[in-house]
Amino acid sequence: MKKTLFYTIILALYLISCNKDNKYIDNGSINKTIIVYMVADNNLNNDAIRNINQMISYKKNYQDSKKNLLVYIDGNDIIINGEHLGDKPQLIKITGTGKGFKILKTYPEQNSVSPEVMNKQLIQATRESTSNHYGLILWSHGSSWLPKSKTGKEELKSFGNDNGEKIDMFELQYAIPPNTFEFIMFDACAMGSIECAYELKDKAEYIMASAAEVMASGYPYNKMLPHLFKEYTDYQSAALEFYNYYNAKSAPDGHPFWYNAGCISVIETRYLSELALNTRKLLRGEGMRAFYSINRNDLQILAKLPPATFGLYDFENMVKHLGIAKISRFEEALQKAVKYKYSTSKLYSSGTSDKIINVKTFCGLSSYCPQDGDGSFSTKYKQLAWYRDCYE
Repeated sequence: MKKTLFYTIILALYLISCNKDNKYIDNGSINKTIIVYMVADNNLNNDAIRNINQMISYKKNYQDSKKNLLVYIDGNDIIINGEHLGDKPQLIKITGTGKGFKILKTYPEQNSVSPEVMNKQLIQATRESTSNHYGLILWSHGSSWLPKSKTGKEELKSFGNDNGEKIDMFELQYAIPPNTFEFIMFDACAMGSIECAYELKDKAEYIMASAAEVMASGYPYNKMLPHLFKEYTDYQSAALEFYNYYNAKSAPDGHPFWYNAGCISVIETRYLSELALNTRKLLRGEGMRAFYSINRNDLQILAKLPPATFGLYDFENMVKHLGIAKISRFEEALQKAVKYKYSTSKLYSSGTSDKIINVKTFCGLSSYCPQDGDGSFSTKYKQLAWYRDCYE
């Protein structure tokens, strides 16, 4: 009898240790808080309201005091279930009861993409609940690492849009508190690049993002949140919910195909240093020059965002065009880093002439393809940690 019990316990422990896909029964024993940082003081204001209503719908079906969903919202006319929140930034708790939310704090007008403001708000949000685990969802416009034109000057302004103000990758790296979040999820365009993931690799264990443009309808929160709130976060199911939502989505009358276009990836950040090392070995001292002879038109494009005249390309496809015979170590490292990846057969790209991208290959990460003559874009690129660790 004692032997049977002993072996039963050993078997149970073994099965838990071997569960590499994070598919666990949620027994509700863990306190988890997910913070959604919504910068909607722009043309996405109405989409923010729709996504908040999805969060309320989720919470109505999953009442659990150990699972906290907090939303910092900075919009220009937020009305939720008949209650006018006004134009000032607010921190709300999604309750699913009554009107579905509770206002925790109201702030004076502020630049929500200022690194100092963002850092302060994220720290304050974590103090609103005593949780074992935290997740962060960054919601707004996005442009990977690419510079944005502002009064004729190209600047690295990668995420957010608070009435025209944006934050770059270096400021974002500062703004996110260290040793706080299990995952960072971007509900924003084109943040699923190797450059962005590498810059933030020490900020979370996992990064979930899209290498392409995300439709204004955003992520299906009522479908994804149950998986994100599991004791052992089910990243694969959450990513599949995004893919299935867009892959099956029917375009309303008058809307083109891209209404149901989308891709998503889950990056395990602990493997990104290994990926950088193997990328550097492939370049063998050539650095950025190794890519100068590649014809960008031959590459699998995943996004093209003005004002850049070039696109963001499938990272693995770009490396394969170097013509290097042995890249198995690189491919192994890439497969470790990209835990899950899904894409529809077509993607939307605002910077291409027909707005259509046909997806023939998708490794889960986009990348800039360095070329001679890119001018200030190349100069800005050299500020990134990915450039330092792979190209120098």
